[in-house]
Amino acid sequence: METELTRKIKQGLARFRLDMPTVMRTPRYAEEVWTPTGIVDFIRFEDCRINLQSKCKLIYYAEYPEPVSAAISPKFTLGECKLAGHTFPNEACKNCIFKDTKYDVGRRVTCFEIKISKEDFKSPNGHNFHGHHNYYVMPHELAHELLYDIPSHVGMIEYFPDSNRFRVLKECVPQEISPELELMLMYNAFKKWVDKFADNYFRVVQESKFESHPLGKPTRGETLW
Repeated sequence: METELTRKIKQGLARFRLDMPTVMRTPRYAEEVWTPTGIVDFIRFEDCRINLQSKCKLIYYAEYPEPVSAAISPKFTLGECKLAGHTFPNEACKNCIFKDTKYDVGRRVTCFEIKISKEDFKSPNGHNFHGHHNYYVMPHELAHELLYDIPSHVGMIEYFPDSNRFRVLKECVPQEISPELELMLMYNAFKKWVDKFADNYFRVVQESKFESHPLGKPTRGETLW
């Protein structure tokens, strides 16, 4: 039986720390999806940035069109970092206006296994990690207690019930997965999406027929058609 705490965690994971959180790149997710070793609690598919390449427009100004270098304020020296004596990259590059980043768009599969008790974690079931990124998700105190008991490549996300917030306590080690495995995971998730849509559709249709049918709502096991 799924608890209210588990349901709240699943709702929050749908958009937690997306790599490209824009309205044009909606993530897709599903619950209780079959993997090669069993059913994973929550799986998410999203667009992500790959092959990132960054340059400094100020240092490498010669590689950019003339209008770009001409627009740079005279108080900066072309060919040098805005911080005297620094090279690219450095700690100030993160939000620098001269940093130019290019990337390709790829796909990322993330598997989340939710554990709300130590007994749940010790169970042989529910440790199915087959994504590019893989995480355990636990309430704050439990996450700290079990942090050093998880595999080295699996990350840990702690959940704060009072504020309904998440935080990465331990980052995962990205994994390579085969195209065949990725396709299988997407197919099994797709079946979940279709089943959920069909259940909602037939529930609405059934309820709409109750209103006009002379016999009213059918008893358990009966249908109106």
